[in-house]
Formats: sequence, C-alpha cells, structure tokens
Amino acid sequence: MHFKIFSATARSDDKDLCRSCRESHIFRTDAGKETVLCEAVYSTPFQILGKVTQCNRYKDANTPSLHDMKNTAWVLRTNSSGLAMGFIQNKEYRSKHGDDELDNL
Repeated sequence: MHFKIFSATARSDDKDLCRSCRESHIFRTDAGKETVLCEAVYSTPFQILGKVTQCNRYKDANTPSLHDMKNTAWVLRTNSSGLAMGFIQNKEYRSKHGDDELDNL
C-alpha cells in the first residue's frame, strides 16, 4: 500500500505516522504485542502509547534524508582556473575540496 502524507498529518483511516517515520523503532513479539519507540524529539528513545496522527518531527522513511541527497548530488563547477565548467560527481569534488565544504550547504 502506498500513501502520501502532507504536512505530517495522517488521515483518520490511515495507520499512524510512526509506521513510516525514519525516527521510529517498532518491535513485535510472538504474542502480537507491539512496542513503538520514538527518537525524533529526545536523544533517549521514549515509548509511544497511542496512535500518532500529527507530528512536527515526522521524517518520511520513504524519502531520502538531506544527508543522503548531499552525498548523491552532482556539483556544478563554475569558472575555476581554466577547468571546463559543468557538473562533476560529488565523490570527485569531495576528494579535491574535502568533505566539510559540502556539508555546510
């Protein structure tokens, strides 16, 4: 089943947001008991006791994180000491300029 969440609000007939959040950890036992832990707000995970329908810290696990996008992005090289202008791979840029420069974007 695929569904799209806008403004991190689940419809009443959908499952709770924790099921598709990258910050949640869901554990199920053989007996069917389920425990949901959330790391979105505090550094120590806390247990969620009910169905979450709104969350301002929701991070969709089905979309890449900012860190992932920065690591896969191509870099546009502008006029730089006679080198051809155009796109270069992120890996090539990081090897020449270091990791920190792109991480500050």
